Amino acid sequence: MSEPDLLAELQAEMQRLKDATAIQTLKYKYFRAVDTGDFDLMRSLLHDDLETDLKGGTYHVATQGADAFLAVLRQMLHPQVVALHLGHHPEIEVQSRVAARGRWYLWDDFRDLAARTRFYGSAIYEDEYLKVGDSWRLRRTSYRRVFEVYETNAERPNLTAHRLAQRDAAPAV
Repeated sequence: MSEPDLLAELQAEMQRLKDATAIQTLKYKYFRAVDTGDFDLMRSLLHDDLETDLKGGTYHVATQGADAFLAVLRQMLHPQVVALHLGHHPEIEVQSRVAARGRWYLWDDFRDLAARTRFYGSAIYEDEYLKVGDSWRLRRTSYRRVFEVYETNAERPNLTAHRLAQRDAAPAV
């Protein structure tokens, strides 16, 4: 292999690694935006034509368009909710300079204090990403539960901090 060919191959691999890292950062921000109710941050991560298909044991959220998904999140993430979403074990496949796929393992715990419900469990996300300008955006996201536990009449936890309850008053981090 000639030196220019080797250099071109190394540059292409470096770009794939940079893109994969940028996509991981995007998804980490996604989970943070959900748990803190940061809808401005969430909107900045989403492609305008976002498609969602999130299926749990007790719910199914399917939307078309970023604004439709944000409307659902605004209803779900109110001051009486405590949420934890951890995404790990990313499997990122950069398919081209502008398209990628990802798979993530989710662990979540979602409590609605007013309804006295709790559900927690795990799921596997299947995502598609598109690069718009210099930034990656989430174009399609779906998951199916590996397992889900749903509890009614859940005890109210002794919260000593509750970020969503102060969402409108708290500065973004």
